[in-house]
Amino acid sequence: MFRGEGETSEIASSAEGLLAMTDKVPGPGNRLPVARELGETSLMLLVHPTLIEQNIEDTIRVVKKVVARATK
Repeated sequence: MFRGEGETSEIASSAEGLLAMTDKVPGPGNRLPVARELGETSLMLLVHPTLIEQNIEDTIRVVKKVVARATK
């Protein structure tokens, strides 16, 4: 939708189009269904080229521990 170019009015026009399609204002109190599902069912993990194997192993250990507690 946005290519990093254009004017503010183009962005506002696109936002108005989104609101017209949803009849609701997206936001924390009124999230779109897919955004809500992803926020409730997803994990975000650190990814960076400077991570070493020990960092990844630590992350795996902690995620396993949290998932085990959450599913008791």
